[in-house]
Amino acid sequence: MRFTQFSPMSQEASSAIPLFSPVLVPMAQSIGPILSQIASSPTIRLTAEMTLKQLENLSPPIMKQVLPLVEQLPPLYMDLVKGREDFIPKPEETRRLIKSYYGISRNLLVKFKDDTIDETSTLAQLLSSESAISSMLDMSIRLMPGDHGLPLQQALPDVPPAMADAVNRGSEFLANLSAGTPWETVAKEVGNTLGTDSRILRTEISKDINLLVEVITSWMTSNAGQKSLKP
Repeated sequence: MRFTQFSPMSQEASSAIPLFSPVLVPMAQSIGPILSQIASSPTIRLTAEMTLKQLENLSPPIMKQVLPLVEQLPPLYMDLVKGREDFIPKPEETRRLIKSYYGISRNLLVKFKDDTIDETSTLAQLLSSESAISSMLDMSIRLMPGDHGLPLQQALPDVPPAMADAVNRGSEFLANLSAGTPWETVAKEVGNTLGTDSRILRTEISKDINLLVEVITSWMTSNAGQKSLKP
């Protein structure tokens, strides 16, 4: 059994990733010199590594899952500073690779109702008519609640009421300061995730995640023992 996440087949990073051009790229360019200094300084780098190690030992499980992602951010930011603004491989290269080399005959494609950059139909068409495995294809498509980021969601921990209230007030303040700019959306998302109404959001996310898990495990069980690779 194999799970594959394809790079976008028709969209560039600037259109596929929200706030990519107006926020992420300028942010990376502004802190690029700082990251370069950190990377070139053995003392600063050693201190940062020791701090991360302490966090790994002392943090709750949710933070331990987040830390590997944090460690990937500096190289990502440096790529943006150097002008990289597209996916690798590029959309046309992804299509070429699927046509020539993709060899998994049984596939489950999951389409999310609120995914604004969904390409399930494009991928289904490519697999069924143009891929190397098209003559042996056994494909299922499921429509699920959620958006493009649902498979990456975590079950968020309960936040103490005092902290939730502080986060909510802080996010409102930042949203007011950044009104009319892309940062307004970022500030509101922080408040929605950890603010006073976050319990409702956590319940909805957990429900969608559990449903996604059930669909995938059911499909895996129904295909257990079946040969899925092209002979």
